[in-house]
Amino acid sequence: MMEKVAHHLQIHALELASADDRDVFGRSAYNRYYYAAFLRARKMMTRLNPSQWAELEHATYPELLRGQIRTELKKGKQQSQRVGDSDAVGVFSRALTAAEGIASLMRDASRVRVVADYNPHIPIEFLPGGRFSLNNVDITTAHQWVNKVDTWATAIEAAWSYIDG
Repeated sequence: MMEKVAHHLQIHALELASADDRDVFGRSAYNRYYYAAFLRARKMMTRLNPSQWAELEHATYPELLRGQIRTELKKGKQQSQRVGDSDAVGVFSRALTAAEGIASLMRDASRVRVVADYNPHIPIEFLPGGRFSLNNVDITTAHQWVNKVDTWATAIEAAWSYIDG
């Protein structure tokens, strides 16, 4: 749902006549896209481990994905290799790539959100074709964050089901 708010802010920013108003609404779009992606990542983490990962700090996600989750996925992949389950090996390989993908996205998206929220001296650049960019991150990139997290979360959860199963 949050991505709908972000998209509305993105569109609205382009409709405004005042450069200051466009900037403020554009910044808010980046902020909401970040939180939409964060909420999707949190939903995945909650499904993986509801007792420990349901209420994590934002900065914990990349660390956990590159640490404990990666370790568990690697163990699952190694065990699948030992028993010769090539399908499971593929599932774990995709999940390992996905864990790095979400970790990188959360780190990069957080940086953009920080610029949007705390660095008003860095202006949004409005581009032809109804696009804009903040700190060299196009709004189209931000718009894709949620779908990327969803896709990667599906891969991680598929592998996790082997671990839990």
